[in-house]
Amino acid sequence: MIMAVNLTIGMCTPPLGVCLFVSSSIAKISLKDQMRDLLPMLAVLIGVLLLVTYIPGLTLWLPSLFK
Repeated sequence: MIMAVNLTIGMCTPPLGVCLFVSSSIAKISLKDQMRDLLPMLAVLIGVLLLVTYIPGLTLWLPSLFK
């Protein structure tokens, strides 16, 4: 779970943000405009990453239901 959230953040941020560059070319808008709209979502993703990393009970409660 930590790796999936971290990879999502990495795919959306420069310099290697593949999703950022692809969506920018499809929408024909500049990276600056796109990053301005993406910053609130990145803040949420970083918050989720911190929660998943430091409170493992959040991600482990669902598998424990299937025991």
